[in-house]
Amino acid sequence: MSPRARHTPTPSSSRRHKPQRQDRPSARAQRAQRASAEFQHGLRRASDLQGAARGQPEPQPQPQPRAPELPLQRPPASGLPLLILVALTLLTAAAVSRVQTRTQVLAAGARITELTAEHARLLDEKRRLEAERAFLRHPDHVQEVALNLRGMIPATADRVQTIKLRTPKPKPEPKPEPEPKPEPKPEEARP
Repeated sequence: MSPRARHTPTPSSSRRHKPQRQDRPSARAQRAQRASAEFQHGLRRASDLQGAARGQPEPQPQPQPRAPELPLQRPPASGLPLLILVALTLLTAAAVSRVQTRTQVLAAGARITELTAEHARLLDEKRRLEAERAFLRHPDHVQEVALNLRGMIPATADRVQTIKLRTPKPKPEPKPEPEPKPEPKPEEARP
């Protein structure tokens, strides 16, 4: 058998597929019928005008009975949309808050890492400076700098002078002077 051979329906395969109903027009035909009617706004499609140009009579619009216009009625208000909006707002706020706290934690962690590295670097520099200070203050190094760079020579024993400090004599404390007594005023003559 060739692969293009037609399949003849068997009783088992015909049950699977429903035959198309011929009494109902196709969707394309239904759209064409709706398109032929004049629109409420008074405009027609270009395809409608082409049919009139070919000599086909223009279909007469059939007046359709209008339903009495009723004022729009709103369905009874329920709190469900408001409840959904509030719930979504709360979930969004919670998500934003969580993201913000995680961002702050990550930023704090990065800052801690930077400060830890700087602390280690400063400790190394402190140790290095302390070792350099100890080397520079060592008497052997001081003597070498004095001899080589400054051209100083060690002092001989005859150039050494001893200095004795005298203790100052204590100053006598000044005696407080007695306060002068006020002189008596001459008494005025009494009559």
